Amino acid sequence: VWTPHSNLKKTFDMESGAVTYHDTKMCRYGRCEKDRARVRELEKTKSADTDVDYYQEMKDNERKIIERKKRMRRAAHNEDDGMYDPMLEDLKSMKMKSGRQGDNESGLDAGLDMLEGISFGAAAASGPHDHDGTANEEGQSSKIDRRPVWLREEEQRQSEPTADVRFLRER
Repeated sequence: VWTPHSNLKKTFDMESGAVTYHDTKMCRYGRCEKDRARVRELEKTKSADTDVDYYQEMKDNERKIIERKKRMRRAAHNEDDGMYDPMLEDLKSMKMKSGRQGDNESGLDAGLDMLEGISFGAAAASGPHDHDGTANEEGQSSKIDRRPVWLREEEQRQSEPTADVRFLRER
């Protein structure tokens, strides 16, 4: 018998292995021959102790999950425990990705840093400070600008001489 999965009907009061159909018109019937040798081989491998304690399996699985979470918490506090955990690595990378907005680590910030050194026409895109704001052209140290990156970029965009340069910088 061939029928779509959605046509199978199973209720709780039915025996295990028993199934019926919602609509028998959707069933397709065909004849096939039994491979008696193969059936005998399968019968020989059949195990009598197929009773599984699903409640105990569930409890064991929950205990394993709790132990794993404890190890992850301990590993978060102690980075040098030597245990590699791919789930923990994913969490760390997601935290890093979420915190990249304006931290000079993302690709956009790196691209803008590269654009700062380029001059468009007569106007230079960079001022007397380097892209990190630590030294001027004479090599003298200056105070580091601690404002957020987006504020510094906005101020720099406003100080650009032409609309073309501002458009290119915003792209």
